Amino acid sequence: MSSFIRQQPALQELVVTTEKIFADDVFKDLFKWCPKITKFHCGEDCISNSVFADSEEPLDLTDLSVKGALDFNDDDLSPATSRSRNLTSLDITGCTNISNNGFRYISENCRSLRNLIFGSKFMDFTPLAIASDSLCVIAAGCQRMESLSVRQCSIDALGVIRIAQCCKNIKVIDFHFCPMITDTSLFAIADNCVQLVTASFTLGDGITIKGVIAPILSCPKLYRLRFGFCKNITYLPDNAEDLAQDEPKQRRDVILRYFEKVNNINRDGSNVNNSHLKILQLPCPNISTRTILQLAILCPDLERLDSGRFRLDINPREKEQLLSSCRLLSYKERLNTSSI
Repeated sequence: MSSFIRQQPALQELVVTTEKIFADDVFKDLFKWCPKITKFHCGEDCISNSVFADSEEPLDLTDLSVKGALDFNDDDLSPATSRSRNLTSLDITGCTNISNNGFRYISENCRSLRNLIFGSKFMDFTPLAIASDSLCVIAAGCQRMESLSVRQCSIDALGVIRIAQCCKNIKVIDFHFCPMITDTSLFAIADNCVQLVTASFTLGDGITIKGVIAPILSCPKLYRLRFGFCKNITYLPDNAEDLAQDEPKQRRDVILRYFEKVNNINRDGSNVNNSHLKILQLPCPNISTRTILQLAILCPDLERLDSGRFRLDINPREKEQLLSSCRLLSYKERLNTSSI
């Protein structure tokens, strides 16, 4: 492989999944041999620690993935980002030796970054120590961010709030197994992320039905919304006072707005909601069928409603109301189904 790469000086994209045993020989001088590379993806533990550190010459790199490289740490990230000032996409999933200093290098050096993926590569019962401090650092320096994916980290509302406030163009948000995220995070997203297209939250124990409502009502470009295995997403009370009791004004206003829209729909069948949501996925173990249907009727453009492996028991009247509110919805005639 080494001799082959040496003969490719015009190479612009390289995606490698070979084992680390070959890495030091093959990639040590990679960017000397192929200075025009703009995309470099390497598989698990197949990157040489010296691939970025052997020179200070700027690189044309815009897309870097070192997913699963356990030895890739702050000392490697510093030259990688300082030499790649035009980096727009970075995947450091599974690089568990990167600390808050590493995120500071990203923030300082990658001002044009638009896509960032980080966190654990494997499902574990304990989130990584990467916390909101790291996300706040990213928010301060990478304000052009459009896509953020975080897996199994100790991120709380503070980090999400800073991302929402600073990264106004963000379109994709994915927090997988970040149990410290709460409704406050969802309200910040609803208030600030007007360009949001896709949002996904999995195993977020601090999220309730109030957090689900907020982006549906407030993000007009939202196309897909998913809450997976969030055990505290349960049911919607019948009136605003039961849901809004002792809530701060911001949350109260959203809750009252929700009930106002539902009452309008129930009274005259009109839906003046700005939501253009197409896909709503709620595979949550404790959510009621009634609540799923109440959320669905807020979304007149809905094409797919999914409760995962948890069954929906829909009676004929509920089915009629659902299909009259969501005329684009494809419905499987077989009742007690997990997908509509």
